[in-house]
Amino acid sequence: MKIVATKPELCIGCRACEEACAKVLFKDTRSESKTNI
Repeated sequence: MKIVATKPELCIGCRACEEACAKVLFKDTRSESKTNI
């Protein structure tokens, strides 16, 4: 399983990390509820 590391100090609230996680793990950018972030 891939691990996505986050840096909260760089967060601007755009949720791009959730979209990237959904795309990598589930091949679907509409699955933000399934992300592990």
